[in-house]
Amino acid sequence: MWYHHGAGKDGEVTGGMIKANRRLEWIHSADLCWSGHTHGVMNQPFRVERVSRMGKITNHLQWHVVTPGFQIKAGDYAIQKDFKPKPNGMCLLEIWHNDYGAHFETRLRVE
Repeated sequence: MWYHHGAGKDGEVTGGMIKANRRLEWIHSADLCWSGHTHGVMNQPFRVERVSRMGKITNHLQWHVVTPGFQIKAGDYAIQKDFKPKPNGMCLLEIWHNDYGAHFETRLRVE
């Protein structure tokens, strides 16, 4: 899992997809990339190829999760800057291991 508090803001139109695609360029080994800060929300899989040291190519899903946080109101600054209202919510990350390896599931709860 790769985690960062987050920085900047999400795109008004893309909702953070551009930032997620940029992270795909340099975060190769993580199965899950989790960030916040932007108060946006996203739970999106991307197909990623990996090449082992022996040259074997494998495909796997890399999930990008952005959690919105619990900010109740935008405040005067957001109103002055004409920012859109953001959702409130959280994400539950459940991790388990079985004979086939480690697995995880994310559940977003957004209001």
